[in-house]
Amino acid sequence: MKYPDIKVGAHTYKTSYKTLIDEVYGCCDRDLKRIHINDNALMCKSTELQIFTHEWLHAVEDIYLTETLSENQIDQLAEGLMQVLQDNPKLGGLYVTKKLNGRRRSVRSDTAKRG
Repeated sequence: MKYPDIKVGAHTYKTSYKTLIDEVYGCCDRDLKRIHINDNALMCKSTELQIFTHEWLHAVEDIYLTETLSENQIDQLAEGLMQVLQDNPKLGGLYVTKKLNGRRRSVRSDTAKRG
């Protein structure tokens, strides 16, 4: 699966596949603003998505938090976010923003339905 680059704060994290050392499934390079998924590891799609989510949470942690979260806390947050977003697909539309007349505005997924 190809993952998009993600913007966190004023930074864009490039995402890519890369051969990493054994037992490392992904990494977030905070200095180079890169997220890597181990292309040599055997994993199912849902595990790979959890790893991608885990790594972009490290990017959020790096930009916005003053305290470091443990790997276990990041794993738990990644699992929780994945579950909520997968079980509630309409939820994502609540957070999408679009520039209208030069200003950022929230665009609800059900706007067309309300007419």
